Amino acid sequence: MWEADLLGNLLGLLDGFVSHGGRDGWVWRLGEEGIFSINSCYSFNEKMYLGDGEVSVGEREVFRYLWKGQAPSTVLAFSWSMMLDKIPIRVIPALRGVLDVEGLNN
Repeated sequence: MWEADLLGNLLGLLDGFVSHGGRDGWVWRLGEEGIFSINSCYSFNEKMYLGDGEVSVGEREVFRYLWKGQAPSTVLAFSWSMMLDKIPIRVIPALRGVLDVEGLNN
């Protein structure tokens, strides 16, 4: 249900938005003067996923490796999902009838 959390965050950011019918445009709020940079994106993601607390050196290295990885995009996307614990490993076999649904509660 993490998608629902992301949607809630987005709706919170959009709360109070009023369109003035003027010229439309994009602004990158994390960068200087509203301009996108890889560095600002990396810094944001590092803070969001690793936080400000105690994170092991290994976790930081995995994050850097995935960010700068030379693997195919599908491998990197899977790796990001795995790092963020967003892979429903036990749900898929249950849907296919390989794992008893009762086993999901253990």
